[in-house]
Amino acid sequence: MKDQQFTAIIDKLNALTAAVAALSLRMDNPTPGRKIEPDTIYTTETAAKALSVHPDTLTRWLRAGVIKGNRKLGSWRIKGSELLRQA
Repeated sequence: MKDQQFTAIIDKLNALTAAVAALSLRMDNPTPGRKIEPDTIYTTETAAKALSVHPDTLTRWLRAGVIKGNRKLGSWRIKGSELLRQA
């Protein structure tokens, strides 16, 4: 009997953990209520905020080809559709 109760408690804890994790992912959105527009061009800073990463991390991804972007006048420009592909 105690094993069944223990298993039931563990199952409830696992479900609660999953719910909290899903909620925290939604709360990490840096611009709540604002979505990434596929046809908009973003700077490194705004794209990093949209992806919740540091701008240096995004720059490394751009240099490595993980995210595609264009370099204009010394700074990167990233299309919104590319950010949506990574998000």
